Amino acid sequence: AESAHVMMSRKEECALKVERVISLMEQHNWDGLYLTRGDNVSWITAGARVHVNTGVESGVGKILVTKKDSKLYLFSNNIESQRLMEEELHGLEGSVNTGRVWSWWEVPADEIAMVRTTWYGGDEAVKIVSDAQVNASLIPLRWNLTPSEQQRVVTNGWVVGKIIEEVARDFSLGETELKVAGRLQGLLMGAGFEGLVVLVAADERTRSRRHPLPTDKAITQYAMLVVTARRGGLYTAASRLVHFGPVDDDLRKSHAAVAEVDSVFIANTRSGSRVCDVFRQGVTAYEQQGYPDEWTHHHQGGLIGYQGREFLGSAQSPHVVQEGQAYAWNPTIAGAKSEDTILVTKGDPIIATHTGDWPYITASNG
Repeated sequence: AESAHVMMSRKEECALKVERVISLMEQHNWDGLYLTRGDNVSWITAGARVHVNTGVESGVGKILVTKKDSKLYLFSNNIESQRLMEEELHGLEGSVNTGRVWSWWEVPADEIAMVRTTWYGGDEAVKIVSDAQVNASLIPLRWNLTPSEQQRVVTNGWVVGKIIEEVARDFSLGETELKVAGRLQGLLMGAGFEGLVVLVAADERTRSRRHPLPTDKAITQYAMLVVTARRGGLYTAASRLVHFGPVDDDLRKSHAAVAEVDSVFIANTRSGSRVCDVFRQGVTAYEQQGYPDEWTHHHQGGLIGYQGREFLGSAQSPHVVQEGQAYAWNPTIAGAKSEDTILVTKGDPIIATHTGDWPYITASNG
């Protein structure tokens, strides 16, 4: 992996990613690759936001990668094109060029055919594919982060950690899950993040709901806060727990146990390790802590990047951990959860969401 200490300009990062894509295109004899998904466009452009509605997978700006000149071309409508070029693609002048702009009321019925006509003179012999067709081959190119992306993972992680911990400290008993979630969303947006997953559970909901969408339930003693946020295309995940007053023995035990399990996941996420082995070590840790079945009630996390999880870890995972990748493990035991975003390095993983300003316990790593 490229060294995280060597910083790159946005153009350099973009050029490195284009090289990866061109190599893939040559392997498959593709002449053009049309990127329509927001995550793929954000990745190759080093952070452009091409969504208007965060709930829509396809972006309002599409990118054509051409093998013949190794350049990127923006395809969009007249509402978005100028804004995207001037704001979201700023700094990529000469690297990203205008491919085609169409009027908003003239949506192309077949965008691949439109690209073929616009860029290749309608030549049917030219092989153009969209990311929707070949995404399984494309997305692994995103997993090994460039030096600049690695730095952004660390920077984003610290900011998200500070935000979730600030909210966790500042809310009061009697506030609702929705109000706490709203505060999280506001601080995330103020720092340039999109809070794509913001979960809050109060009291008994921490035990019964592994994905607690916030409700109007008031918090009377205990709360779990969960965030997955995106900035510059890259995702960061973290969870924090807050308890008012004395902690009962069962919760103290489950919290200590889930921290031990998480420490096993993190400590074993090292370059060269097989993800399936890391997962099995985590499951063994659940057994050693006296909670052998808890892992079956929720996924354990996995690789994080341009999706909340690029893939989930499992006992069947074929992937190998590599330096420069980011992971977010999230073991849970009913009522307790431990989750942070980490960056794989040559040595110990960097816990990106560690702020140094939160109560910590020592875990033995199994």
